[in-house]
Amino acid sequence: MPIQSGDVKLLKSAVMADVPEGGGAPTGNVIVDGVSNSIFPDISEFDRAGGAVHVRKVFASVQTPTVDTFMGSNAILSAPTQDDGVSMSLFNASSFFEERSAFLTRLNTAAAAYPRATRQLAAQAALGATTVILDAVDSPLAPIVGGGSGGTSSYTYSTWAPVLIEESTNFSAFSFAVAYNGTDQQVITLPDFSAVPNFNAFSTPVVDVYYGAATGWDATAAHYSQTFNSTTREITLTFNVAFNDGKTPEPGSYINVRYGISTYTNSGPVEMRTSMTKIIDDAANKRIEVQGRLGDYYTGPLFSGAVALGSTTFVADQGVTGSVQAGGLFIMQSATGFVDYTYTTYRTATVTTVYDSVPGSITGVDLSSAPAKPVVFRANEYVVLSHKGSINATVSNAQVIDCARVRLSRVRVIGADGVVINTGYTTDLEAGTVTFTSVTGYSQPVTVEHYIEDMALISGVNATTKTLTLARALSHTYPVGSQVCGAVVFGNLFARVSALFDLSTWDGTTWSDATGSPAAATFNDAGYPVAVTNAGAISERWIAHFTNTTTFNIYGETAGFIAVGSTGAACTPINPITGEPYFTIPAEGWGSGWSTGNALRFNTVGSISPMWLVRTVQPSTPEVENDSFTLLIRGDVDTQ
Repeated sequence: MPIQSGDVKLLKSAVMADVPEGGGAPTGNVIVDGVSNSIFPDISEFDRAGGAVHVRKVFASVQTPTVDTFMGSNAILSAPTQDDGVSMSLFNASSFFEERSAFLTRLNTAAAAYPRATRQLAAQAALGATTVILDAVDSPLAPIVGGGSGGTSSYTYSTWAPVLIEESTNFSAFSFAVAYNGTDQQVITLPDFSAVPNFNAFSTPVVDVYYGAATGWDATAAHYSQTFNSTTREITLTFNVAFNDGKTPEPGSYINVRYGISTYTNSGPVEMRTSMTKIIDDAANKRIEVQGRLGDYYTGPLFSGAVALGSTTFVADQGVTGSVQAGGLFIMQSATGFVDYTYTTYRTATVTTVYDSVPGSITGVDLSSAPAKPVVFRANEYVVLSHKGSINATVSNAQVIDCARVRLSRVRVIGADGVVINTGYTTDLEAGTVTFTSVTGYSQPVTVEHYIEDMALISGVNATTKTLTLARALSHTYPVGSQVCGAVVFGNLFARVSALFDLSTWDGTTWSDATGSPAAATFNDAGYPVAVTNAGAISERWIAHFTNTTTFNIYGETAGFIAVGSTGAACTPINPITGEPYFTIPAEGWGSGWSTGNALRFNTVGSISPMWLVRTVQPSTPEVENDSFTLLIRGDVDTQ
């Protein structure tokens, strides 16, 4: 019989708690669909007051007595939380036995902090479309200072802004960056500094071009030509396409322009990049915090534009002195402090936003080195578009419910008591129908949830327009509000034996594959292979270590000692989680010639895969009485 929906189970890990040893190995405890608090506990008032991060490890498992393949398996958050102050993220686990402390250490690096989350369509995606527009491409990972409504409130944020700094009367410099326009020529217009006192301009601005990650910075004149018209303040850059193997800068690269000259008597020539500013703009505050930096090359998040202030009145505050010039340019004589401001217009181009997260001392999770609100979609990763339709009906035996759309991905029936119903009906997904065969015991009326889905590879992400480009066309039309889910991919899940070899001796600690001298005897795995099933096998390294010529002990690298076996009988140690054998070593494969100290090493791979769930609670007020999310395990099966 092929894999059935009931054979795919979600299992709890050994420790379902926010403690360092959280996570670990799988258990046999099935997470039942629709049961409250089966993964996370309730959110307390304490969590709401300061924000919280909760972490749980779970396992997707295929439990059949066969080795049938669950093809292209993956997991998505198919339905987000209803409370905007709570968000969910999904991560790959690095190993079968990874614990919470190791996961958080790994998460707290920029490279690993790539969650999969769910956003919604902001515009209809029609049948055949290859681009989709979302409400956002990022999602909160850490509680954020200043607002917790899932990105809808005003937040405190940091960005690079073109604020001109004058440290002293003999210091004046300006720096800004623009996005590369993707062509062989680009014209950049400098701001007008004619109203700025004591501004000493370079005769020609200095330009640095960032060609992209593969090449990095380049300021070699031979690689591009530069002209400057001081009257129009225009820099014209013409790129040499023969450079860098015939490439112009990569899409998304940028150009940094330095304009101005400075001297600093205490330390010689000093360059001032644009000051680091923190703009606080909410109902209570309109303030710019400025931190001047001398000789500091910024290597953090890139930006493709600049912030300018128009019709602005600054009020000196906390020791900051300065004045507003034409175009909203602010010159100040101190490098650190605060400036309050009012404005009638506020102009801003596209910038990279860096959110301030609640400290780990409050949330219990240090995410200081991870992005507080990371992008959750990336090129060459997978995404699933999903839309749910619902039909409420009091059903009877032999009744057919027509969902009014075809090629459904799945159907879910829920009783009036909120309990998921798994029996008493059949589905024809291609035709879009549900036929009820035995409704005795149903809590009526029932809700029939029917879904359409498309999975696609992402070929491009535009954070500015919140657009994903897909590698294939959609096979359905998706209305506004449909879910767009990043997928954690497990691949083909099926149990197997991946390696088998014999050893003349074993030191009791070494688990390296194919290390050491072979034994005189050999196990005949070609004629009598070690057998596994999806229900019993786990991902583990095993060894059968002989204590005499016919008896051996079975050890797992992480499972430890599990059984004693003999060459005269099949060895079938039981997996206590599922009640099925971890594996079966047929007696016929042993032959003769085994000696004390010899060993048979083999590896098994289970049809089970781990993942991490992160629940982020913003400092917020509850919006719903009972909140929930849906974690969906997806895959294809051979129905023949």
